[in-house]
Amino acid sequence: MAARVRHVDTWVSEGIISPDQAESIREYERRVTPSRGTAIEVLGYVGSTMVAAAALIMVSDIWSDLSRVSRVSVLGISALSLAVIGSVSAPDDSPRVARFGRAALMLCVPAIAFTVGVAVGAWVDVSTSVLIGSATAWVAAAGMYLRWRSTLQHIALFFTTLSVALSVSMYPFDNVPDALPGAVVFGVGAGWLAIASLRWITPRPVAEVLGSLTAFAGSIVLVVGFEAGARVSLIIVVIASVGALAAGVLRSRVVLTITGVTGLVFYIPWLTTEFLGPTIGGPLMLLATGMLLALWATRKR
Repeated sequence: MAARVRHVDTWVSEGIISPDQAESIREYERRVTPSRGTAIEVLGYVGSTMVAAAALIMVSDIWSDLSRVSRVSVLGISALSLAVIGSVSAPDDSPRVARFGRAALMLCVPAIAFTVGVAVGAWVDVSTSVLIGSATAWVAAAGMYLRWRSTLQHIALFFTTLSVALSVSMYPFDNVPDALPGAVVFGVGAGWLAIASLRWITPRPVAEVLGSLTAFAGSIVLVVGFEAGARVSLIIVVIASVGALAAGVLRSRVVLTITGVTGLVFYIPWLTTEFLGPTIGGPLMLLATGMLLALWATRKR
């Protein structure tokens, strides 16, 4: 960038451009020119991840030999360190430092969950400790999201919400129906899509991607796990796919449109096979659905 803007000050002094125009040129070059600082930032994340992975491997080798107090101490120090680093760095004026701080805060959330879960495990059973740890982490994630409203804090809030939902629905982890985890995951994903459509959570594209992927994954687990009611499950997810497709088209949301189309392509043959058996009905139904959608789209132009 320096080579391309080195004459800007000369142009200003010669009266060729105004100072405001010079600043606009510098800002444009900063935006379009690859920055060496970005590469250094990426290397910093890679290095930090490698250090964290090495630490986890070393701790895992001796984890079973540690007392509960030692385990809580290790996890608590990690969570506190991440919280301090994130709290100091996240408000920084430098975008790179702020991103690093928010990444530290995001990693702090699971550290809090494990710390609390291991700590209370001395007095309660596993299912209760998981629930308490997940709920505590959700409170922390919600507070961070309300403060920063960034993508990383959004991701942390989503996964803690999913963790709490699974912990509550399957409590106390005894005789859990096969279809229940899939139903919960599907519900959380669909719900996240709904609140994203209502603009209750931002960034909206992040919410749509998380909600779509989670709802699709949950629908597969739901249909596979609920053998006795596979047809009902398939009808539900097909209707949900149609709804996602309609919402995507009406609201011009590409992620929702792709989700709806993917769901229909994936589940319509499965649904017809459930009703008609392994015949050509599945492909024919898919073909008919595709033709109807294409005709409808053509008539609406």
